Amino acid sequence: LGAGGLIRAYSQSASQTIENAQLATLVNYDRLQLIFDYSLIDKLKYFIEKQKAVVMETNYQTKVQAVILVETSDSKNFQKRLIDLFSGRIIVKKINEEPRPSIIENE
Repeated sequence: LGAGGLIRAYSQSASQTIENAQLATLVNYDRLQLIFDYSLIDKLKYFIEKQKAVVMETNYQTKVQAVILVETSDSKNFQKRLIDLFSGRIIVKKINEEPRPSIIENE
């Protein structure tokens, strides 16, 4: 390509990368473990979807164990609503807090 061709190719590639790039910010999430009876699965799935929590894993043993992510800023309120909704028939344990990237939507 020669020096001029390489410069044009790299410039075009860099421009396309910048145009397609998305801004992200780090948001803290609480990783929560939920332990509950099988009879609560459907109601819990619906609740989690409405709250925009993310199910990371689910294990089916004597009881169902799920690990979910909830924004730390909403975690305490989320846990209270969860316990109230299920009348205490669900065990919620905080595993840890972790930062995760969150895409900033273009307006």
